[in-house]
Amino acid sequence: MKKLSSFLVVLAVALLVLPVVAGAGFIMDESSSGLVTLGAASIGYLPLATPNDGSTPNAFQFVGTVDGFELSMGLTAGKTYTITTRNQVLFNHMNSFYVDLGNTTVWNNGYTVTGASDIFETKEILGYYKATGAATARLHDGAEWCPRVDWVSVEETTDVYFDELTSDLALTGDAGLASVGGESLSADTEHNAIWFSTLDTISGTVALNVGTTYNVYASRFIHDTGNLGYDITLEGTFFAHDSATTAVGVWNDRPGESLIGEYTAIAASTDVLLHNGGAWGSRSDYLRFEAVPEPATMLLLLSGLMFARKKK
Repeated sequence: MKKLSSFLVVLAVALLVLPVVAGAGFIMDESSSGLVTLGAASIGYLPLATPNDGSTPNAFQFVGTVDGFELSMGLTAGKTYTITTRNQVLFNHMNSFYVDLGNTTVWNNGYTVTGASDIFETKEILGYYKATGAATARLHDGAEWCPRVDWVSVEETTDVYFDELTSDLALTGDAGLASVGGESLSADTEHNAIWFSTLDTISGTVALNVGTTYNVYASRFIHDTGNLGYDITLEGTFFAHDSATTAVGVWNDRPGESLIGEYTAIAASTDVLLHNGGAWGSRSDYLRFEAVPEPATMLLLLSGLMFARKKK
């Protein structure tokens, strides 16, 4: 019984600290081979950037439209990638900057999420990039207080998205394309979301694996009134009402992603319906379906962790 109890404790701890299994990807930082410096941009030392040996320059610094950095990345055509940044944040936009990748762009507002200013925070950029081949990542248009960027990660993902680029998307009523602002990665920032009201509908399909359970996330315009909420129906069955309200301390009238619930796929081509938009009209950036690791997979990962520990 004692051994079983110890195993359960180890299992619980391992599940808490076990890292997410990442796909192929690229890191853009001061040590990247082939990094190109633009204009008067520079790499300086900041104690909160990484790695930190006390003096070696470890962070990107740039201001304006001419300064910045570029790095060619060997992305694979047809693969989907997400972007994560680690950069200095403030209570304003004076450290904001742009990240370009291929034909997509996103504005990183440089604004603190936790409320702590003058620190480095990691931010997962909303949305995704569908590669058409090798692409060049570019940092540019730094705000006047000079952005400090530790690194930018471009990582392959198997997540499935339902959005304005869905091939069989159908809109009824007055529904149409709209914008959720610059914090969502898109080839067209003016039309990167779908607007719909009470009598309008948005429909289409996503390719899921039958029997697989997915975490379903929604990225949409958010507001604390709930007047931007809407309903989600999957494969003909009501799934959830997304209130589209803000988390504590998060701005109104901006894009935000939240976990809506779990869904187990019953069809390889799953029908998606967004309807019953809120009183102010709803703006949906995307639904994201993230496969939940099966117990056997988690045990396999745990076994590897325990084996590595024993070997060490």
